[in-house]
Amino acid sequence: MAHLMIASKDIRTLDGLYSLNDLHKVSGASKKHQPANFLRLETTQELISEIESS
Repeated sequence: MAHLMIASKDIRTLDGLYSLNDLHKVSGASKKHQPANFLRLETTQELISEIESS
């Protein structure tokens, strides 16, 4: 996996996955866009329901 740097900041990886927290910080760290909010989104809940039913 290639090393990723955005705005002179390193984006950490673990097991081939980029750190969402690092990406969030570099993007401006808006509270409403925190990675932890992903599961609270209605669209995410709909996706989970669809996956579970298939």
